Amino acid sequence: MPRPKEVDAAITAHMVWKTKLYSAITTGQTTLQVDSVRKDNACQLGQWLFGTPSVRSSPHFGKIQNLHWKFHQEAASVLELATSGRRDEARTAMGDAGSFQAISRALINALTAWESDP
Repeated sequence: MPRPKEVDAAITAHMVWKTKLYSAITTGQTTLQVDSVRKDNACQLGQWLFGTPSVRSSPHFGKIQNLHWKFHQEAASVLELATSGRRDEARTAMGDAGSFQAISRALINALTAWESDP
């Protein structure tokens, strides 16, 4: 089972992505690079997932890894839309029924379930 501080830090860090993406949508600009955002092993959660052997042996690992990868693909897609003049499409993806929100919720739910699994 992951330690609560890692899960809390992962959830917080991924919530920060929302802020960065909303900013990119609002301004059409960002310092983030789409290709860098797509990488699921460079962020805090990715480094913890891939760098901690005991985490990889958890039965939750595969699901978390897959959702985390999807999260980064969606974040990169939103960023690409936002910075290529397709901000309305980016807003839709970030909306309550959007693809980014769906994968974000699924990842947070999976992390929370993993944390509480005995």
